Amino acid sequence: RLSTRCLPSLAVIGAMKCGTTNLMLYLSLHPGLRTTENAAGWPVESRFFSRATDPRRAAARWREYVAKFPPRRGNELTFDKSPNYVVNPLVPLVLRRLAPSIKLVATVRDPTRRAYSHFQHDCRNGRLVRRAG
Repeated sequence: RLSTRCLPSLAVIGAMKCGTTNLMLYLSLHPGLRTTENAAGWPVESRFFSRATDPRRAAARWREYVAKFPPRRGNELTFDKSPNYVVNPLVPLVLRRLAPSIKLVATVRDPTRRAYSHFQHDCRNGRLVRRAG
C-alpha cells in the first residue's frame, strides 16, 4: 500500500517570539492535524523555505517539501510552521502557488515586547555577549 503525503492545508508564518511554537504544539494535539516530525515523532518546523534565497526555485522541489510531512492517515490534514517564513515576502506567495487553498496564520505580538523577548532569547543562547568596559 502506498503512503500518501499531501501539501499542507495550513501554514503558521508568524514572527519569532510571537507564539508560533506554542501554536504548533496546540495544533499538533488535534487528532486530525499533523506536521513535520523528528525521529521521535515530536512536531518540528520544516523550515523548507527558510534558507531559500529563491523561494520560487525551492517550490520547484515540491516533492522534497511534501516528503517532509508524515504519511496521511485517514482524513488527516497537514500543516507547516516556521517563523522564518514571515521574513521573506515571497514565501507566502509560493505557498499559495503550491497549495491554492492553503490557509496562512500569522501570529503577531506587541513589537517592543517581541523585540525584548528576542533579545533575551539571543542572550540565553550565547548569540549576544556583553563587552567588558
